[in-house]
Amino acid sequence: MRVLRALVLASLVALGTASCLAVLLPPYGPGAVRSPRKSPGIDDIARLGILRNAGPAAGARDGVIVASPSRGERADEPDYYVRLVIAASLVRIGLISTAEQQYTWTRDAALTLSALLPSFLPEDYLVPYVPHNATPADVDTTLEPFVRAFVGAQADLQVVKTRSGELSTGGLNEPKFSVDGTAFNGEWGRPQRDGPALRALALIPYAHYLLDRGFPADVKYVEEVLYRRGQWEARSVIRNDLDEVARGWRWPGFDLWEEAYGHHLFTLLACLRALQAGQILAARLGDHDTARRYRHEAEAVEADLPHFFDADGGYWRASLPARPGSRDDASGGEPLTLKRQDEARLADETGSHDKQAPLHRDRTGKDCAAALATIHLGASVPPGPGAPQLLWPGASDVLSTLRVYVLSFKGLYAINERDWTRGWAVGRYAEDVYDGVGQSEGNPWFICTYAVAEALYSAQSALVSAGEIVIDDLSAPFWSDVVRRAARPGVRWERGRTACARAIGQLGARVPLVRRWFPFDDAVRRLGDVAAAYVRVGETRAVRGTMSEQMSRHDGGPTGARDLTWSYAAYLTVSRARAAARHRLLLCAGVTGRLRAWRTQWRAVRVVAGER
Repeated sequence: MRVLRALVLASLVALGTASCLAVLLPPYGPGAVRSPRKSPGIDDIARLGILRNAGPAAGARDGVIVASPSRGERADEPDYYVRLVIAASLVRIGLISTAEQQYTWTRDAALTLSALLPSFLPEDYLVPYVPHNATPADVDTTLEPFVRAFVGAQADLQVVKTRSGELSTGGLNEPKFSVDGTAFNGEWGRPQRDGPALRALALIPYAHYLLDRGFPADVKYVEEVLYRRGQWEARSVIRNDLDEVARGWRWPGFDLWEEAYGHHLFTLLACLRALQAGQILAARLGDHDTARRYRHEAEAVEADLPHFFDADGGYWRASLPARPGSRDDASGGEPLTLKRQDEARLADETGSHDKQAPLHRDRTGKDCAAALATIHLGASVPPGPGAPQLLWPGASDVLSTLRVYVLSFKGLYAINERDWTRGWAVGRYAEDVYDGVGQSEGNPWFICTYAVAEALYSAQSALVSAGEIVIDDLSAPFWSDVVRRAARPGVRWERGRTACARAIGQLGARVPLVRRWFPFDDAVRRLGDVAAAYVRVGETRAVRGTMSEQMSRHDGGPTGARDLTWSYAAYLTVSRARAAARHRLLLCAGVTGRLRAWRTQWRAVRVVAGER
């Protein structure tokens, strides 16, 4: 018996020592804050992929971000170029040649710029709808000329007359343009109301940075290019977008997939955050009447958003139908007035609007758009008085929505095996029929797979900051799946003094008794494990680091638009979320926390040995 006890004790001591070394030596553990087998070059490839798809390098004017360089070279790639042959006789004599034109989307460009800003601006600037306390010192300004070029290009695009209208009549809701700055006049899903909101959210951080840097030229640039005091003035990029959002958020439009016409969670949340950020900027610039108007509109948006939550299904619906007679401006029809009986359908009503693709009457609303709304537009601090509360990443409704959305793909894609917590490739929505070129069967998307990972990393950071996990009826299925044991509603898992250090380490993963002692630690660690699995799915399907729009549901190969700029931007943002989770855990643990973790784990080893 003594020999057996000695062997058990020696084994557990070795296990504990290895675990503690994992805490003390590396900065993070297996799943909590790192992605196994991550190629160190993918971040660089993603950033380079974005820059190659912008400006003259992509055949566009300075500051214009191209969606993709795809020319339809393969059967599974769309042609993102339009070939313009004008006056064939002039072509023959050499006075004019066949031109190839690409497209830029306002939404994609704004999200891409937001993905690049962390390499330029301090963290506190990056959530502009929360008052910041940052200083502009010691920043890398390499990206600033790119941002200035982007502003110039967007200022010019704002005044282009399009099928959506002109500057003051809805033209800012035009979804895409030719990269030479001219209008796209073909049939398309328009208007799309998230573009102005996302562009404002991308540029407001830069405006605050310039005001803080404080050079006279910086202040002049803000007041003459970014935010003029007058309404609907050319070269007032942020102010024009904010006024469009304040004017038009109530009216229906197309969703971010350019297919469904109605009211959309992602769009309205983008409008809310833009108005909240605009209120802060306007007040700072002394435009108090406009700040009050933005605040009033923001409060109205926030009051309508809860209609998107399906309490019976436990998830945030991506879209709700446009009521009959609604139009794309305030000149007629009815604004957003949501009723419970309307929530079971998505209207196939477009009025005078264009259609890009048929609307799917059987759409359930379980959509990647909810995950994208969480990571780009969710609350940055726990719910509380005076704090933005919608879609906080650690909230039960958000975690339930994530689980419901992911499970909607169960059995749909051949490349997905095992349990969802071990990493699946996921698409836009389960009913999708867009295959990247035409309509047949939908595929997983890089941006959606990374969005799930980023939402989980964001939840990990949020819950570590909050210091507790409250299990309720909404979140119990999610936590049961994640921790792989029953999570009972009504239970509260709280962070102890050494919780973060234990979550970084490995002992909780290997000794079930310790997992039962420290459920908060185990849950936080498992969130990181699941997030890393989804990142790994995307990294595995990236061909030498390059990312297309989609991956084949059958073999995982690239399909759809190649080198999609948004896919690269999504990788940068999930990498940033992973780094933020790592930083949050290490900040929480500290050196003292790691030493306490070592002592706690040593005691656990002795107790377990004693029980044997």
